[in-house]
Amino acid sequence: MKAKNNLLKNESPLSIARRLFGLTNEALLYWQRVDTLSLFEVMLLFYGVIPERVLNCPLGKIIDETHREFLSYLRIHFPKTEYTDPIPHFVRWLDEEELQNLLERSFPQLDPFDVSSRERNLSTSSIIQWMKSKNLSFPIKEPDNQKESPPEQEEDIKRTILDYDMARLRPEQQAKLICRTTAASLWKANKKLSLRDVLKHPLFKKTISIAQEIIKKTDPIDPKTIEDWIRDLNPNYSPKK
Repeated sequence: MKAKNNLLKNESPLSIARRLFGLTNEALLYWQRVDTLSLFEVMLLFYGVIPERVLNCPLGKIIDETHREFLSYLRIHFPKTEYTDPIPHFVRWLDEEELQNLLERSFPQLDPFDVSSRERNLSTSSIIQWMKSKNLSFPIKEPDNQKESPPEQEEDIKRTILDYDMARLRPEQQAKLICRTTAASLWKANKKLSLRDVLKHPLFKKTISIAQEIIKKTDPIDPKTIEDWIRDLNPNYSPKK
C-alpha cells in the first residue's frame, strides 16, 4: 500500500485522469450529441478525459475500482482539511496547457468556483469554433449536415443515450435534462414557437415544477438559467458571433 501511495504521489494529475477515465469511442459518441458544455466538461474533453467520470466522482461513496484509486489520489493531494470539494482544484491542476485561463478570458461570465456559474453552459458549436480560432484540437467536431448518419450509427447513438446511467448526473444536470427534453418536444411539434412561447407553455411550466423538486431548492430556478438551458434547441435560434 505504501509503494502504491508513492506511485500516486508521483503521477501527474493529467496522467491519472487519462489512465483511469480516458475518453473512449463510446463516450465520445455520446458527447458528440450534446448541445451545450460546461467549462469543466470542455477542459476534460480537450484533454481526452470522460467528463462525468471526474465531475461526478462519488466523494463519499466508492462505487468502482477506478474511483477507489482516484479517491486515494485526491486524499493524498487534497486533504479534507483544505478542500471541501477537491474536483474543481483537480481539474485546474491537470490543465497543463492553461486552457482554463484562455477560456475564462474569452468567456468571462464563467466562474468555475461559483456553483451557479457551472450550469451556465456554452453551446458546443461555439466551443468548436473557438477551438478552431485558437488552433486547438478538440475531439468533438461539427456535424456534417450534408450527410445523414447510417442506420447502424443512429442505432448506436440511440443505444448510448438510452443506456446512459442517469444516476451519474447531478440534480442540477437532471433538472436541466428534463427541461431540455420538454422544450425539444414542444419545438418538434411546432417549429414556429418562440422561446417565450415555450417558457409559458403549460407543459413546460409543469416540467419546471418537477425540476424544482429535483434540485430541492426553496427559491425558484433563475428564469435566465432556464432560458440558457433550452435556447439553443429553438429551430430559429441563431447564436451570436
